[in-house]
Amino acid sequence: MDYEKLSATTLGDNVHIVVRSGCDSFGKFMSIALISERTDHFRDFSVWPRQQDFNVEGWIQNFAGSELLVAKKLLASFTYFNKPMTAALMRHSVQKFLSSAWGNHAFPKPPTSADINSVCFVKCEGEDPRATDSGNLFARKLRDELRVPDNNIMAPAEALRKAAHFRHYVFVDDFVGSGNQFIDTLKRTHSAATPYESFESLLFGDKHTVSYCPCVATSYAQFTRISSIFPKVALYPAHVLIEEHNATLPNSRVWHGMSADDATRAIELLRSISKRAGYGEDDGGQDAWHGFHGLGLTLGFEHGIPDASLPVFFSERNGWRPLMRRAS
Repeated sequence: MDYEKLSATTLGDNVHIVVRSGCDSFGKFMSIALISERTDHFRDFSVWPRQQDFNVEGWIQNFAGSELLVAKKLLASFTYFNKPMTAALMRHSVQKFLSSAWGNHAFPKPPTSADINSVCFVKCEGEDPRATDSGNLFARKLRDELRVPDNNIMAPAEALRKAAHFRHYVFVDDFVGSGNQFIDTLKRTHSAATPYESFESLLFGDKHTVSYCPCVATSYAQFTRISSIFPKVALYPAHVLIEEHNATLPNSRVWHGMSADDATRAIELLRSISKRAGYGEDDGGQDAWHGFHGLGLTLGFEHGIPDASLPVFFSERNGWRPLMRRAS
């Protein structure tokens, strides 16, 4: 199965059923009752989680009647990756790395257990590493879903200390939006690590390779940020989000079926709604109405929603009811 198509079309088509019949042009509405019916359908088939984890009914109540079309368009474009889909994306991403490595002269074919033992899977860490970091979650998924031995899964500092034992380093994560966390992980120095104090210094040599295997990546993170700063790092995302996934652009897929003028008006209304939800800044920061780095995504995972997604999906400010809650 092609998991890139699975994430982009199978789930997307299911979600689009929610409102497609009533949102073909600006100003046409579909009944809330039909939204509730479709929502129940997706929950019954475990495409969407329980109401307390994905609160469509409460979220819709945030919007005034004149704003419902925007709400429905956003909901129609929202892509939710449940637990099995997230695991499938992770497997596909790691398999892309392994296929590339085994096609290289450094790996004989077919691969042996000794080849796999030369690979160290590394957790991505936030600016202040915490137990709740998504890298820890995916370390467990590597062990449980792909049967990667615990000895081949490490935190960055430990992985650097054991550089003599490995040839290939593979970072895994659910989502890369801006690339900040991964870039910071590579640049972070570890005084106790020898012979390399950081992965940035390790990349200066030619004894090791560094790869990044996120489930989903933005083209902005992959090409504008990571590849420009660390050209020797190979990225193997299972699915890539391009500019047309940004809901704050008139050519976004979110506004499909609208004229450019209608899409522009809808975006201005979204901006006003976002300000009411407590996010009114334009700087692409943590309070930006269009999401972190202005990426304007409509994306969530079973374990949380990225800060690159639109804040109207996760805000709890000013009494706003979130569609999904951010991980604390």
